[in-house]
Amino acid sequence: MNPTPLSKYLKDLGACDPALAWTTYGLWITARDLWAQCHRADWMLWLACRVVVEPKLVTKTLLLLARRCVPELAEGHRAIAKTIIGLVRQSRGDLLPGACLSMAHRCAEELVSKSAGAPRASCAAEALRRVVVHAWQAESKHFVDTKGEDPLLEMWTLLNMAQRVVASATGAIGTSRAKYAGAAVRKLIPWSAVAPLLPAHIRGGQ
Repeated sequence: MNPTPLSKYLKDLGACDPALAWTTYGLWITARDLWAQCHRADWMLWLACRVVVEPKLVTKTLLLLARRCVPELAEGHRAIAKTIIGLVRQSRGDLLPGACLSMAHRCAEELVSKSAGAPRASCAAEALRRVVVHAWQAESKHFVDTKGEDPLLEMWTLLNMAQRVVASATGAIGTSRAKYAGAAVRKLIPWSAVAPLLPAHIRGGQ
């Protein structure tokens, strides 16, 4: 089957072979169709990062995945996880977000240390720690705003950390709950946030 304009665009962005096969053989003609039907949270987050959707929206979605991992932690450690989640949320509206995220990172490092030796709990703790790092990267935007470096560096850094969060969440709660969460991604990253960042010829409307 010949590639569609959409699958060609995704290939040029560097999409993985399984995603390209699903796009091509699923006969998704437009990106809007793809966003509405995709069940793979990791693919959707990849696209969101790759086209540079507002990073804080991505962080919010990653935090949702990390929250699903909390039950895998030892009961005595879940309060630390809730503190981390609360601090990340607070940082989004705080005048000094770095202070919230610095405290969240210290809590996350403590959680990672306490969860060592328990595979699922360790992955859950690492997912939370990586969300904090992603939030810090998204909040500071230091790659572009203060250092004046190539914006591609920021994009790849945020993408890499988002993929690490998904990998850790998968280790904690399994593929079906971590990766197959497309509906959750659509709820937090609506099509209206993605559409303006895509070429008109593959978009398929607002």
